[in-house]
Amino acid sequence: MEDLTKIVEKIAIENGFKNFELRFEFGSDLGFVGLLKKCRIIEQNRELSVFCKFLPQDEEQNKKLNSFLLFEREVFIYNELFPEFIKLQLENGFKIDDSDGFWSFPKCYYANYDKNNPNKSVIIMEDLTKKNFEVKDKFIPSDFQHTSKLFIELAKLHGLSLALKIKKPEIFDKFKNLKNSMCFVMTTDSMKNIAPRNCQLICELFKDNQKVVKKLDKIKNCIWEKVAETLEAATKTEQFSVICHGDVWINNVLYNYSDKDKQIIKDIKLVDWQITYHGSLGSELVYYLYCCVDKCVRKKYQNELFELYYLRMKQMLSRFGLEMMSYEDFERQLQVYGIYAFAMANFAIPLLCKYPEKLFDDKNAILSDEEKNFVVDYEKRMKDIILEMIDMKIL
Repeated sequence: MEDLTKIVEKIAIENGFKNFELRFEFGSDLGFVGLLKKCRIIEQNRELSVFCKFLPQDEEQNKKLNSFLLFEREVFIYNELFPEFIKLQLENGFKIDDSDGFWSFPKCYYANYDKNNPNKSVIIMEDLTKKNFEVKDKFIPSDFQHTSKLFIELAKLHGLSLALKIKKPEIFDKFKNLKNSMCFVMTTDSMKNIAPRNCQLICELFKDNQKVVKKLDKIKNCIWEKVAETLEAATKTEQFSVICHGDVWINNVLYNYSDKDKQIIKDIKLVDWQITYHGSLGSELVYYLYCCVDKCVRKKYQNELFELYYLRMKQMLSRFGLEMMSYEDFERQLQVYGIYAFAMANFAIPLLCKYPEKLFDDKNAILSDEEKNFVVDYEKRMKDIILEMIDMKIL
């Protein structure tokens, strides 16, 4: 705590504070691999609020989830990738925070990972809630308005990444070894049984469709190994491999609105960059589309969303004098690397639909009316996803 106080005091001084006090607010959000604590830097009528993110004190749990690797990855992204993104854009005529560039990440005041003492590692970033950014309810699927805004930002992220890759290959080289660490986390001892368990749940939904059951039986025990192999191939053989956020889902996207009714999205920010990896842009898009968007939106707007993304990325690349891949190559990315979307949907949909955990232990467990509705919601949403993935040749 003493080290953290000294770091925040230094940040305060660097931002012009002199006679200030620090107010830490404990008991904040406990995330997947990071604990957040808010700190308010207060001086008379002036205030700066920051979030301090560090590893939970449960060392055994950190080792199980490989939280050390993930935290180190996020520090690397804040210290190495984002400064290069900012520099490249400024060198090519962009201005800070203009709508044409990619600025959808929090301002970071300090980021450090200490290998010898991981518990002293910390990331200190701006408190986006003070700028009226907010997260959507993760249990409500994303509508077209929010999804389209996100796809535009992803197009800029991927386009900027590709520009860095082509314009400054010597710099991009240090990001090429960023593998998808989700694959590692999902195959740890504490997580490896979830994929086959959830896959079996899907098989039960399709017991009258043996074609689907056979497909799932074939991969249920090696889903994440197959994902890792497929994504690794993208980095070696695909000229269009980019830096992906890696974990774009509803909880990691914050929105800022221009109106009280929240109908006009002014800006968005992407947070939690610990899964960031070098791989296929297609894997990122279909991950969000199948985990966070429901069938009615996909059916009505899927082609429009892909075209919107394609044109926005083309526009971004043109600012650097580069050409976009053909739309046929783009569609291939969505199909070949969509296996990541299946793996994530298999993991996430039971959670997002609040599927009763007790049913995994006892299929005859007594359910409340609310829990029965959760089951119905899961079954409908999962069936829709599998059938659409088959149509798209993802499965």
